[in-house]
Amino acid sequence: MLIGRIIILFLFNFTVFKEALYLGKGHLKDEIILLVSNSGDWLIWSTIAASSILYSLTLYKDHPEIKEFIHTQVKQKRQDID
Repeated sequence: MLIGRIIILFLFNFTVFKEALYLGKGHLKDEIILLVSNSGDWLIWSTIAASSILYSLTLYKDHPEIKEFIHTQVKQKRQDID
């Protein structure tokens, strides 16, 4: 979970990490600690959302019956719209 949080923080704070990399190793560690300790509930919820998305994609990829069900539902919705 901590690695997932760091990845999400990195995505949202890319410029901060980029500047810290230029300043040196100690600055990067300090920035990571500062961002992890000051992050609130949004980080927890975004980690949960990311894990749910990855789980759903894995199910879709590995289970043909789920893939078939989703394709059938999409076709029915398209027919209802037309």
